[in-house]
Amino acid sequence: MPAKHNKSKCKETDAPKKTHAAKGKGAAYDQVHEFRDAQDRLKEHVPILFAVLSRVNKKNAREWALAFEKGGFTDHWFPVQKEQAMADTCRRLDLKLTQKELDEFYRLQWGYFVRAVADGESITYRDKEIPPYEPFPHPRLPAHGAFGEVDTVNLIADPTKVYARKRLFNFGDDHMKRIFEEVKALKNIKHEHAVPFYGSYKFQDSTYLLFELCDLNLRRFFSEPPTWFIRLPPHQKANKLVNWMLDLALCIAQFHRIGGIHRDLKPENILIKGDTIFVADFGLASQKPSVSSNPASVEGTECYKAPEQGAGFMFGRSADMFALGCIYIELVTFGTNINVEWFGHYRQQYGPQTCHLSNHKCFRHNLKLVSSFINTYLKRDGQMGKLIDLIQFEMLSAGPSFRPSAKEIAQRLMVMGNELSFFKKEGCCKAEKPGARVSDHTEKSLLEKMAKLTLAEEDKVDKHGFAGMLGEDCFEN
Repeated sequence: MPAKHNKSKCKETDAPKKTHAAKGKGAAYDQVHEFRDAQDRLKEHVPILFAVLSRVNKKNAREWALAFEKGGFTDHWFPVQKEQAMADTCRRLDLKLTQKELDEFYRLQWGYFVRAVADGESITYRDKEIPPYEPFPHPRLPAHGAFGEVDTVNLIADPTKVYARKRLFNFGDDHMKRIFEEVKALKNIKHEHAVPFYGSYKFQDSTYLLFELCDLNLRRFFSEPPTWFIRLPPHQKANKLVNWMLDLALCIAQFHRIGGIHRDLKPENILIKGDTIFVADFGLASQKPSVSSNPASVEGTECYKAPEQGAGFMFGRSADMFALGCIYIELVTFGTNINVEWFGHYRQQYGPQTCHLSNHKCFRHNLKLVSSFINTYLKRDGQMGKLIDLIQFEMLSAGPSFRPSAKEIAQRLMVMGNELSFFKKEGCCKAEKPGARVSDHTEKSLLEKMAKLTLAEEDKVDKHGFAGMLGEDCFEN
């Protein structure tokens, strides 16, 4: 009897425990179900709002987002146009956001609820909207030009995405046509050495273009080459410079192939990111040959303009080849360890001094002096002789018809590269095999005579600042 009584007692004692455990399991199940239901509501109705509130206050973001959802305020209700409207709504929902948190929410919301441009598209933002970008500090920007200014911005929703933003000034209908042409050119040019273009947007009568943010331009590279380049052995420096020449020619050839003319090639419009070079600023780009109705300095930089780009003259794609030749000879000058800035002073001091627009430094008014510089200071008898001949006698020819096309320059550079001991093509874009070129013997004879030009009384030339940044001629051996 005692045994039975004890067994019965144990059963009676265990029963309440099982009931309590079952209740505990049920409560836990309800909590999990409630949590999952809340997560589903966040994802379905307020995912963007939750992302914004997480930036404002990560600890309370979930509670606040669910309170908005319960009150009927989904993502479609945002962005709020006035800060006070957000403050009033928070009070009605009994949400305790500080003034600082409200200000931060109002700033961030535009970056999440307003669509950003992508894939080269164009967007027009309404006046009551704020574009989803905010200024980002950069040591060398903003920079100002004749037709616009460039600064850096990041995407508010993702601060790791940083862009170079170009704002184009609006000077009337003719300038709007120019802006349209630039956007059209940027959308059409697809090449690995054209600076990546992400898209454009209009806001309050201004047009903005978004590009890849690069490290520096070629002008700055000439005066302050980055450490990675300085540390390269001489043959690798030479290889990099010749590769850049080929990359530029291939990019311009592609732009010419689709019917464009850049019209403003210069070191400031050649950008470098890492060790990759890009052609930038198609702001003066045209889809057809043009008649210059303004002084060359108005439409681009006078220093690199071709002779035919004076007021009232017709010019076409060969004008780009002249400018590219000027850039090439500066690259060779730099690689030879001659200061590129000194080369400019050389043209200014010893040339005819007839071009006030370029402070007497332009190439087109100093062609004879440029030939004298090449013959006196650059080594034609070494490996670079054929390349220097191509630049001096053809690309810098005063006659547009004697300049080779960008495609032909790229082809011939590849052939010359095979004869250079240091050259190895980098990247994936390559040129085709060149065809036969028909040359004019009269022009060739004139160019050969120019090759014999040397600077009179060279020993009297002021050599202050002559030495370059490399410490040695990287083309020497």
